[in-house]
Amino acid sequence: MFIRSYAKINLALYVKNRRKDGFHNLETIFTSVNLSDKIHLVKHPELIVETDSKKVPSGPANLAYQAALAVKKAFHISDNVRIFIEKRIPMGGGLAGGSTNAAAVVRGLLSFWKISPDPKRITRILRALGSDVPYCYVGGTQLGRGRGERLTPLLPFPKMALTLVNPGIHVSTPLAYQSLKRNLTQRRNIINLYDSYNALLKRRLGLKEFLHNDFEDAVFKQHPIIRSIRDTFELFSPVGVLMSGSGSTVFALFESMSNADTAATYFKKKGFTSFITQTQGNTHSSSSPPTGGIHGNHGSQSHPAK
Repeated sequence: MFIRSYAKINLALYVKNRRKDGFHNLETIFTSVNLSDKIHLVKHPELIVETDSKKVPSGPANLAYQAALAVKKAFHISDNVRIFIEKRIPMGGGLAGGSTNAAAVVRGLLSFWKISPDPKRITRILRALGSDVPYCYVGGTQLGRGRGERLTPLLPFPKMALTLVNPGIHVSTPLAYQSLKRNLTQRRNIINLYDSYNALLKRRLGLKEFLHNDFEDAVFKQHPIIRSIRDTFELFSPVGVLMSGSGSTVFALFESMSNADTAATYFKKKGFTSFITQTQGNTHSSSSPPTGGIHGNHGSQSHPAK
């Protein structure tokens, strides 16, 4: 069997205080996009994870392997599986490339091994794998709190044309947090993302005013090329532009696929990896998530710039 694992973008990301466990509390709005990896599951004498990308580790170093091992242990499965990942989502790009593979493997193996879902066990597995994995399992548009793993389903973000540009830089999330020079323990609590997002949907707040990422200034100082990509996007009259997650991918939302294609083609000619795709709108993951999120079928696929 094969399954798809979809990328995400952060429409807003506010980093709050540092926690005693070393992580940071944050508030973020996730939404799924139609850029995806394809994952093949085949019965095999051993647990094996392989990919078609030299940039992505195989075997136990891959989060998908850890996901499969966690499912085996949690549900006492003796069978094994070969997992082959066709990669399209850039790794270390703020699009949850590794997390979405892990979440898809958990979802896929529940079906592959005919496991009756146990929401509490699945939630424990997802949270142990990483902060973005619970969201990637659910998909759709969600408000993330805590480390990002505490999810509140939101009305879907509208389907919009989207261009993603990745400069080929792997931004370390821990280093990105360390580079935030503001006093996070004194972080203001003025922003109410739930209310702000609803105001956005009701058009009481503009998209450019809503889009925000606390990591941008710190990451831009370390990697000026990412700022340059963000600034260059403005030449193509997007509805909004933002760096996703801790970087390095920058996305721009457009009113038409034609404008998205023009921007992607420009960046492609400059040597950057660029994709033309869409936000998923009112289509979501077909899994029934342990957190009770919205679900349905995924939309159309994305394609790289020509």
